[in-house]
Amino acid sequence: MIMPIKEELESQFLNGEKFYMCVEDAVIDNRLSYMESIMHVCDSKGIDPEDLVKLKLVSPILKCKLEEESIALGLLKETSKLPF
Repeated sequence: MIMPIKEELESQFLNGEKFYMCVEDAVIDNRLSYMESIMHVCDSKGIDPEDLVKLKLVSPILKCKLEEESIALGLLKETSKLPF
């Protein structure tokens, strides 16, 4: 009986992995960009987007995908990459 209560409590708390999965689901289900999906998830969860770093919700994978999207949109300059 204690186990389901623990799992329910853990499911209510958001961590970097759960936040990433919510964002990824929004990208796939709603056909949004990662930036739009992050704003959508923040709005639905009642999180101020400025608090994402403070709350440690931006995983390295999400950061990489955001960087790639920003470079593709011309919002960031492309850094030099190795030729392989």
